[in-house]
Amino acid sequence: MKSGFVILLAGLFMLCLIPVQGVANQNTAVNFPVELGYDNFDQEKPAGPCRDDFGPDWIFYDTGQPELLWTGSNYWSRVTFTPNASFELRGARFMPLNQYDQAGECHVMVFTEDQDSRDLDEELIDFVIDRLPNWAGADDSWEDVEFDDEDFHTFEGGEHFSILYGPAPGGAYQAGNGWWCLYDSGTDVNRSFRADGDDPPTSHRTWENGEVAGDLLVRANGEYLDDFIDLAVVGLYNNTEKWLMYPGTEVVFTVRIENLGGEVEFPVVSFNFYDDEGNAVWDDPYEMIVESIEEEAVIEVECETIWTTEEIGNYFVEVIVMADEDANMENDLMSMEQVCINPADEEDAEMWVGYCSDQADSRVSGQDSTGWGVAWGHPGGNDALWVTAFAQYLQGLGNPVDCQFGLAVFTPADRIYAWAWIGTAELPANDARWLEVELEQDEIEATSFNSDQEIWLCYMNSGPVIQIDTRAPVAGQNSTDMPATNYSFTGWVGGAGDAGYGDHMARAKLAVSNIVPVGKLLRIEPEILDFGNVNVGEGIDIEATFTAFGDEPVTIGRLEIAGSADPYLTIDPNPDEEFIIEPQSSVTVTVTFYTDEAIELDSRIRVINDSDNMSNAFIWDVMANAQSVDDANRPVMPENYALYQNYPNPFNPTTSIEFALRSAGDVKLNVFDMNGKLVKEVVNNHLDAGYHTVEIDATDLAAGIYIYRLTTGDFTSARKMILMK
Repeated sequence: MKSGFVILLAGLFMLCLIPVQGVANQNTAVNFPVELGYDNFDQEKPAGPCRDDFGPDWIFYDTGQPELLWTGSNYWSRVTFTPNASFELRGARFMPLNQYDQAGECHVMVFTEDQDSRDLDEELIDFVIDRLPNWAGADDSWEDVEFDDEDFHTFEGGEHFSILYGPAPGGAYQAGNGWWCLYDSGTDVNRSFRADGDDPPTSHRTWENGEVAGDLLVRANGEYLDDFIDLAVVGLYNNTEKWLMYPGTEVVFTVRIENLGGEVEFPVVSFNFYDDEGNAVWDDPYEMIVESIEEEAVIEVECETIWTTEEIGNYFVEVIVMADEDANMENDLMSMEQVCINPADEEDAEMWVGYCSDQADSRVSGQDSTGWGVAWGHPGGNDALWVTAFAQYLQGLGNPVDCQFGLAVFTPADRIYAWAWIGTAELPANDARWLEVELEQDEIEATSFNSDQEIWLCYMNSGPVIQIDTRAPVAGQNSTDMPATNYSFTGWVGGAGDAGYGDHMARAKLAVSNIVPVGKLLRIEPEILDFGNVNVGEGIDIEATFTAFGDEPVTIGRLEIAGSADPYLTIDPNPDEEFIIEPQSSVTVTVTFYTDEAIELDSRIRVINDSDNMSNAFIWDVMANAQSVDDANRPVMPENYALYQNYPNPFNPTTSIEFALRSAGDVKLNVFDMNGKLVKEVVNNHLDAGYHTVEIDATDLAAGIYIYRLTTGDFTSARKMILMK
């Protein structure tokens, strides 16, 4: 958020600096007449009711973020409301911009509507404000209107009514030097309209819709007289905290759900995954029934189906919360974009990567020495990446202009960015298009960034305005759940802050860099030592790779095993002796788990090292579940079906899989690769009840992670195993 911003006026002849905190740098709206009278309006999805801290109950269709203006003279602004339950209207609030402290009456009016034609019907309230507060001197950007008790009016669930205010006499460059109406472009409900004249027209067809996307900042306040159900998806994030990822990455999604109404019993939470053509990636969505969600409670639900990236491209995780009699289904769904890339592949390196659609919903400009940036986080792995080309969607305002761009390497841990390249590209006159820039080799080499860094594309204000996609999936937008992707800048050497709305329409091409990163850089794979289910009395090894991927050697001082894990773990090489990893090389460390008793281990190992990117210590989580295999200690016949972890794991080239059958039946045990392709049929016949063990020879398979799945009757279970060669 910024303390100063520039609003592009309707004629686009000049820019007007508005010193207001909380208002984004946006242009005026382009106006589109609409015919909503009978058909289109019925296709709108009503939003609300919603509750916040400013009154008992509110209905609103805005994000609370002013981004755009309605300019002109004698404008009436109208929002049509539809409560989801019986609602007593007691007041209203709206957000005008009286920047120049102009006088002039403002009428706040409430009308009933003809429920079919949507025409204004009966005028219920005409509340007159003699003078709107000067925005610059106001403590609160909202103007609140409280109606008298005798003006309270009850609307039934599904009954439409309108709140109007005006006539706005115009802004500083309009006749009347009055005030403007503000609205946002962050919603697509489109329940806001405007009309000219000293008096508001009653015919709905006379009103114009102000923008393809967006709603006036007008809210209805009152009290809901009936209980209502309203669950809302308010957050969605993944365990990697990344938008970009390499093939083979395992991703777990979590949704945050808020109860905006009364207590809800047995809601269903559903996750599914789609490619960029809308095809479902999962055969069946993951669904979970929640026993209940109390009033005003916020819960989180984790998806137990793990998404593993496969082919490159854009994907979308979609989560829906469903409850009986939910009054507002508009806030029940959220989607998040995930991008799978492989810059090491020459063909994949030609892929444009961005967090926006091709739909420009609004525009943003800035004053001199300010600018906007888009960040792409490194997807992980050992390879440094660099930018070979970038594209920004801009709109020129007049003559051809040299647009100023910069690429910066950002280290989130230190909040430090360093400019890697600054240059210009020409945008033709009065043109709105993707401006593409191919970098020269020396420019490309300057942009190299590592796995603990991001690359930023920055545009410094030089005339044209940036186009913004305000309705892209949440992955590209700034969020408290996931790292930001959009930033604002103050000069080439100034500070940077998060830009709190939409997605700047920008793209980049990323390729693997051949530049060795500077410094002592250490990576350890796997990051977690998970031995899984282990048989008592049988040791199991995990081989870990310690890599120094910088230009200096990394010294491992020692490996400290926590006391709870010390009796069960041995490490080779000696954990108390120092060893050195040369630059661009790796050392294998073998950790062995062994126990002669049944235990469940959840402990850690501290890797003490002198690398720059791990604060001199790396915490290695260790997990294992040791179970007895003594036949005398378990039932002769299994009480339940079960599929056990293969042993050894990791393995090369053979491993054993044990499973338990409660009753005889047809059994299938198959092995699949991470793309879901069947690679080995292990069992496919009728087996007796009892414990069974089969051996798998994976000589013919490539090293990697595989899934083995047991199916018999209604029972299905799957586990992962690791083949190392």
